[in-house]
Amino acid sequence: MNSHQKNIILIVDDIRNNLKLLCDFLEDSGFQVLLTEDGKNAVKIAEHTLPDLILLGVILSGIDGFETCRLLKSNPVTQDIPVIFISALTDKVDTVKGLNLGAVDYITKPLENQEVLARVNIHLRLRNLTKKLTCHSAALGEWNNRYQALIQASGQILYDWNLDTNDIRYGGNVERILGYSMPEILGGLNRWLELVHPEDKNAFNEEIDRVLLTKDRFHLEFRVCRKDGTYITVEDNGYIFLDSTGKVARMAGFVIDISEQQVALRERKQAEQKILEQAALLNITTDAIIVQDLGNQIQFWNKGAEHLYGWIAEEVLAKNANQLLYRKQSFCQLKNIQKTLAESGSWQGELHQVTKQGQEMIVASRWTLVNDEEGQAKSILIVNSDITEKKQLEAQFLRTQRMESPGQTHLNYS
Repeated sequence: MNSHQKNIILIVDDIRNNLKLLCDFLEDSGFQVLLTEDGKNAVKIAEHTLPDLILLGVILSGIDGFETCRLLKSNPVTQDIPVIFISALTDKVDTVKGLNLGAVDYITKPLENQEVLARVNIHLRLRNLTKKLTCHSAALGEWNNRYQALIQASGQILYDWNLDTNDIRYGGNVERILGYSMPEILGGLNRWLELVHPEDKNAFNEEIDRVLLTKDRFHLEFRVCRKDGTYITVEDNGYIFLDSTGKVARMAGFVIDISEQQVALRERKQAEQKILEQAALLNITTDAIIVQDLGNQIQFWNKGAEHLYGWIAEEVLAKNANQLLYRKQSFCQLKNIQKTLAESGSWQGELHQVTKQGQEMIVASRWTLVNDEEGQAKSILIVNSDITEKKQLEAQFLRTQRMESPGQTHLNYS
């Protein structure tokens, strides 16, 4: 492809919603996107269009993602196209299986757009660099000088391991990432192994053995010790180069500090767990708890709401609450509520609503405007309690009083 043309990404997933969301995001990020839901069709598209990268789902109709990857990697025309698996499967066996088939990465669902973009960009850059390394392995020293500025800017450690001499040449951000000067880090593979966390040494050595045996890509996340004694988590991607006899002669690649990503991932999982715990508490209450966005689209619907209105959460999420719960004659009141919310941030009062069966009811309703971290309104928290029976009893009591009132007056005059 010419440099002015967009990189082509082929997305293969049988969940259409995933396809559309991911397609829209990548197109907005400047990529040309091809879509398919079928593994066999993906192989044909890849063979004819030669995309720059493939995002491949594991569970597909027909052949699954693993078989699709095997077919791609067994075809000389498509074997060099980077494949990144995207799947909700988190089993390490599945991850290893995908990588052993030739995939370059594995992203678990739910997908984080920025993570997908970062990994896509890394592997596209890496593919371009690998092509250049393959063509100019004999002049690797010149390549190091030419791309040193790029490596410095990308925050990576570049390395070139000569298996004959066991020497490792480093470039990039060694001192900033690890704290060591270049002379302090020299000493070949044995020196690097000294930095690997004791609990990760076996995995590191096993990956080295696997790569030398299979001549596949080296890929591992492990911990290394900085000069100050602290450990960071890194991602190591290495690519082998063969000599004229087919023997592995060198391995060149890059090391990325992913400690912040690991922390962010742990924090996200903790936040998700906290949300689940809070949602469980919300489901205990008999009150209907509803969260809707500023466009009245329902975002949360607890068990209390299911019992009160008759709709389960799956039936109402993303639906318009005004159209679902109210008669048209209530819309004027709803507009007044929105106005009060905008002015004071809260509202409470009585509302006439309808259930899934069309039954009318009266609720005591409390509305609270929820702001984001920057203080901007983002959603509305609503708590509703059924007071239909209470209102009916009050009305009946008032009717009884009115009926008894004339008789009581006659009694007084007599």
